[in-house]
Order: sequence, then structure tokens, then C-alpha cells
Amino acid sequence: MLLDEHKQLANKIVDLSKKSGADTAVVRIDYNKNNQISVREQKIESLEQAGSKSLSLTLSKDKKRVSVSSNDFSESAIKNLIKDAMAMVKYMGADEFYNLPDESELGKASEELLLFDPKESDFPMERRIEMAKALESNALKENKDLISDGASVGSNSGHTVLANSKGFCDGYQYTDCFIDMNCAVPDSTDGLNSARKQSGGWYSVGRSFEKLDSVENVAKIAAKRTLDKRGARKPKTQVVPVIFENNVSRALLSFLVNAISGSNIYTKQSFLTDKLGHKIAGENITIIEDPLIPGQLGSRPFDADGVKSKKKVVVEKGVLKTFLLDTYSANKLRSKTTGNAGGVSNFYLTPGSYSLEELIKSVDNGVLITSLSGFGEILQTGDYSRGAQGFWIEHGKIAYAVNEFTIASNMYKILENVEMIGNDPLITGSIYCPSLKIKEMTVSGV
Repeated sequence: MLLDEHKQLANKIVDLSKKSGADTAVVRIDYNKNNQISVREQKIESLEQAGSKSLSLTLSKDKKRVSVSSNDFSESAIKNLIKDAMAMVKYMGADEFYNLPDESELGKASEELLLFDPKESDFPMERRIEMAKALESNALKENKDLISDGASVGSNSGHTVLANSKGFCDGYQYTDCFIDMNCAVPDSTDGLNSARKQSGGWYSVGRSFEKLDSVENVAKIAAKRTLDKRGARKPKTQVVPVIFENNVSRALLSFLVNAISGSNIYTKQSFLTDKLGHKIAGENITIIEDPLIPGQLGSRPFDADGVKSKKKVVVEKGVLKTFLLDTYSANKLRSKTTGNAGGVSNFYLTPGSYSLEELIKSVDNGVLITSLSGFGEILQTGDYSRGAQGFWIEHGKIAYAVNEFTIASNMYKILENVEMIGNDPLITGSIYCPSLKIKEMTVSGV
């Protein structure tokens, strides 16, 4: 098996690095195969079948370190890579905070995470083409005015191997699959021609094709989300309740992840730098990171440092319980790694009991956000501002589509003013969140 071969290779590179004089060595090998088909107007627009492999080597000498990489796995290339790295490392500055994790922290989670579907490689391209064409035809059946912006079906498969000079060497296989449909429609709703168009779409992702939503349902949702945008207008500038649909609420958590990540804490670039153990949100807010959920896209048996994955509470009833640290940032902060080298894995706000319909019904005058654009996040202050699209709510019902406006507040206020939490998390990656109702935010339109 290629995974085992790459484990042996990684160990060999570590040994060669140590024999060349390195104090520490870390090797990562990534291997990936990608298959993707895109269809437009029932014709194949693109067909991609590609593979890639890479290895990266980080070695240190006298607390000086250097990182090099290559996609050439030949013996001569690897020896030259190590030789070049050892020649470069002596010119680097010493860093007292760099080291490898303790042996007690290294390891691979024993849980069966179901990250790999062996049947993915047997899913023929002909079937993928059929699915893409079916996505498009089903979406366009929903309304004669709809225009296809393309349907795609694809997958990735591969493995990751990590080895270091403290004796750790392991790896894992993975697959991920997706289907995606995008549409456009003339903006006019009165039957007149309109040069302006609205666009929308929908998708489904998972570890295997079997776990994806049906082609028919994805197509139907894509069509509806496009058609519902017709006649969108700018709202008036005002302060109102705001609902974040589950498709966009994860953007709030992404901002929080950045704010509590170790590098932004030790450089004091975050508004939460001194807030460990403090209340940063309402008591209804609990946030978990759990890399060990079987079959989910964010799951992993160890982080990018080789630290064994484990579940942890990040925010408990509004109180910040931990920062997100890799080994280096932990050393900087005189703390311990939390297993977050390489980012977060299954970072989520625990769901509430309300449906999206109940959230909408609770709003007398406000907005439902279904799409965000632009970046107006200031990490040092927590100020949050984004361009948005969605629907205006009047008397607990959707009144009309809105676009070309911004929403703004401060992350403290947002987290403190979460009035209702949905029961509908949309799990499409490493960060996810249910729909949320925020007590008030500034909507800037006309």
C-alpha cells in the first residue's frame, strides 16, 4: 500500500536528517488524487483528473530551523534536499520557543473516524457526468426563466503521513466528495426583460457519494434560492434584529477562531488576548471542538504537529475556556498545546431547539442573511462588518429579497446578543453552526 511506503519514506528522511547533523526533523508527505466534471447546457465544460504528491521537511540545529519542500521523491533528490536544508539552517536565527511536542502528547486517536471511502475510486466518470447533467436538468425544470451557471461533481482522495525525530510516524487516508449546482435568473418578476440577473446555488459535501444529498433535492434548493432573489432591493439603514442562516453563521465562528488562535494571542493582535477564563458571550453559548466525530469532513486522528486529537470545550456557557494552540504558540504562552496545529477540526456551536421558521416568526422587523461578501473584520477590536444578501422580515414573515447592504456590530455584542439558536447546523467543513438570531445589528442600505 502506498500509504505504508510513504510512512517508510518519511522515517527514512528523518533518519537521514539526524545522520546529517539535525537536532530535530519533521517530515510531512501528502498524496492526493482529484476528479471533477463540470457541465453547462448539458455539455461537458471541463473534466479534470489530476494527482499530486509533496513532501515537506523542517529540521533544526542549535534552535535554528529551516523548512524545505519537494515533489521529487527520488533518493538523490531527497539527499540533496537534506543537504540544502543543513546548509541553510546555520544562517537562520535561533528561536528558543521552537521544539517538538512531548512524547506524551504525540499519537494517533484510536477511534474509527471513517475518513476514507474505498468505493470512491470505483465511482466511474460516466456516472459523475450523468449526475452533473441530472443536477442541471432538474434545476432548470423548476422555472423556465432559470439559466444554468454550471453543475459540478467531484471528489478528492489521498493520504497524509507525518513523522518526526521523537519517534512518531503515522498517517491516514481520506476521501471527500461533492455535488454543486449554480443558476441565474433575470431579476425582473413582472415578465419584462431585464439585463440584471440574480444568481444562486446549492451543494452537498461528504466523505462518500453515498452520504451526499440527492441530486433532485440539491437541484431544487439551488433553483429556489436563485428564484427567491428576484426583485431584491436595498433596505433602509436601521438597527434591527438579524438572523444568520446556517449557511453563513459559521462566518461568525471563523472570526472567533482567528481571535483565539495562538499566533494572534501571543502577538497581542486579538481583542480576546486577555480574556481566557472570562465571559465573552451569553450563557446560551457553548462551543465545542471535536476532531473525533466519525465521517465528518473536519475529523482527524492527529494535528499537524502529530499531537493526538481529542475533544474539548472552547466556550462554556459564555466563558472562554481555552485558546487554540499548536506546540510553538503554546511555548510562547508558557502553556500546553491544544492540538490545533493546522487549524481547527469540527469546531461548532452547540445547537438550540428552534427551527429557522421559528426564528423568522419571532422577528417583527428585521433581516434574514443568506449570503455574505467582502471582509470588514478588525481582529484587534472585534469590529465586524460584511456585505450581505437575504430577505426582509415583516411581522414574522418573509416580505421581500434584499441586497447591496452591509451589516455591522462588534463581536462582543454579537455573542452577547444571541437571542435564539437554531436546531439546524449545516455540516460542510471544519467549522459549522446552526442558524442564529442576533438581538440587533446595524443594517446600512439606503
